[in-house]
Amino acid sequence: MRKPMNARSGKTANSLGTEVADRKDYCLGKIEDASTHMLGVINDIVDMSKIEADRFELSPAEFDFEAMLQKVVNVTGYRAEEKNQQFLVQIDEAIPEILVGDDQRLAQVITNLLSNAVKFTPEEGRIRLVAKLLAEEDGLCTIQIEVEDNGIGITEEQRSRLFASFVQADNSTARKYGGTGLGLAISKRVVEMMGGEIWVDSTPGEGSTFAFTVKAKRGAQKRQSLLSGGVDWGNVRLL
Repeated sequence: MRKPMNARSGKTANSLGTEVADRKDYCLGKIEDASTHMLGVINDIVDMSKIEADRFELSPAEFDFEAMLQKVVNVTGYRAEEKNQQFLVQIDEAIPEILVGDDQRLAQVITNLLSNAVKFTPEEGRIRLVAKLLAEEDGLCTIQIEVEDNGIGITEEQRSRLFASFVQADNSTARKYGGTGLGLAISKRVVEMMGGEIWVDSTPGEGSTFAFTVKAKRGAQKRQSLLSGGVDWGNVRLL
């Protein structure tokens, strides 16, 4: 938390010390970035505290699976654009439109994996998000989600401790890329609470694939069309 706090304090002082509008806007932008980062760190610490106190709970409800993924992509996609990365999304049509589960926690896991992929993949690299239905029994769906990149990769020794609290691949990673080392530990807990597991396949220098499974019930609701119910498809022409 010290790093973003120091950035906020420094840029606040710089902003107060100048009358140049462009310089003030630059400082305010950096303050906003640092504040967003700090909020993420605080949220991770709160979640980890709940996990350690055994008070971490899920709030299942019906949700639109594709809409949830779209929100995640909207949050992380712009970072990939800033690095000119190729960002591909592939969704299995067999996945039910409506599922029952904690979509916010599921989105948290996917966001964490995508953010790491963007962070550890160089400019003009490739990132792929894949969601597929593995099985369905009595309305209970097993869904697998993969985040693949061609970034820096991790070694076998680093993989063995990757999902532990406050741990990153190595100390140089923390210095260069930042982060708390809590994201994957929290993701592991969320996935396990959803009846699944999480793992990683990686080759140093070639990239990584983080994958996890979750179980979710098929929802009863049907996605409603955004078109008016009076649309006559016989008169509609589409290009």
